Amino acid sequence: FSLPFYLLDYRPALLVAAFLKLFAPGLFTILFLRRLGLGAGAALVGAVAYTFGGYNVLWLSWAHVGSGIALPAGLYYVEMAFQAPPDQPRRRGLALLGFALAHAAGLLAGHPETFFFGVILVGAYLLARLLGSTPSWRARARRVGEFGVAAALALALAAGQLLPFVAYLAHSA
Repeated sequence: FSLPFYLLDYRPALLVAAFLKLFAPGLFTILFLRRLGLGAGAALVGAVAYTFGGYNVLWLSWAHVGSGIALPAGLYYVEMAFQAPPDQPRRRGLALLGFALAHAAGLLAGHPETFFFGVILVGAYLLARLLGSTPSWRARARRVGEFGVAAALALALAAGQLLPFVAYLAHSA
């Protein structure tokens, strides 16, 4: 969400960055709710409620909202991976890549605490989907491995942001 500041003058960049911080979570919330089978109106209401919730509006000028993209995007890509037909592994692969990019974007946004809470919720949803829809232990283990590789890719993509934070944690009280 800092890309507009590299491309535009300061004032327009502020507006574009704020727009993107609200538009992206709203878009992924709509996509996730539609993937769950909700109607367009219900998905829109859910997206507006999430996007313009007090937390997002209050912290819009800070990194908190940008890090929150991992929650709706992560949920969307988890559901997309589970709904991919078995005969279309490329579709599931694209969903896993989207999962990795969404989490890398959340990590790179700069507020690890917000990202952490979003990842906990995505992990709980992933666990529920694994236990509820994957019939065999072998298929569950394969899915866990796929999402593990995607998570490792997200960590690798965000390593430049994470390594200084880990060094800071070692010296903080």
